[in-house]
Amino acid sequence: MKSKAVIFDLDGTLWDSTIPVAEAWTRAGKRELGKDFVLTPTDMKAVMGLPMTELSAKFFPALSPEERFRVSSLCMTAENRYLLKHPGTPYPGLKDALTELGQDYFLAIVSNCQQGYIEAFLDSLHLRSYFGDFVCWGDDGLLKGGNISLIMARDHLAKALYIGDTHGDEIETRIAKIPFVHAAYGFGTAEAPDASVGSLREFVGVAKRILR
Repeated sequence: MKSKAVIFDLDGTLWDSTIPVAEAWTRAGKRELGKDFVLTPTDMKAVMGLPMTELSAKFFPALSPEERFRVSSLCMTAENRYLLKHPGTPYPGLKDALTELGQDYFLAIVSNCQQGYIEAFLDSLHLRSYFGDFVCWGDDGLLKGGNISLIMARDHLAKALYIGDTHGDEIETRIAKIPFVHAAYGFGTAEAPDASVGSLREFVGVAKRILR
């Protein structure tokens, strides 16, 4: 059992799914709200990393909370299905980085996404064998800080780091009290990360330095 871990954010860190996700939400949204409903990849990029309740409030501000939940749930279900046949784009060097890191470290994913989204990522890109665990907001209602701590406890991890692309990731990682590496190639910014990387290839060396 490996006692040291690399825990990954998903969107903006492992892949960019903004194009297929926007397509899936637009298709589902048109069925529920009419032909004028359109979401673009830029719209999706602006909310990636937010808990689903905050994301749906931004996209459907005029709907009641109950109707917002119903419509967003339909869109998220459609998104998970769509991604299995139309996956996002993995960042360069993904499989090589996972292969090298997996030799020494337990690999996990923690995301604020809906239930089934991490599975769509893993299955569409055939990556299940690389990861020992994953959890998201849709599984248990916890934000990333709580779920990072959950992963560390249930997988008996003595040391870990988290890599994510937004300041929100940075805040949640501090709650979990582990080092934070900023994926500067992703969607957002960070204020005071323990390290910042421009690619997954670069991250391999940084992770090994922090976890040594």
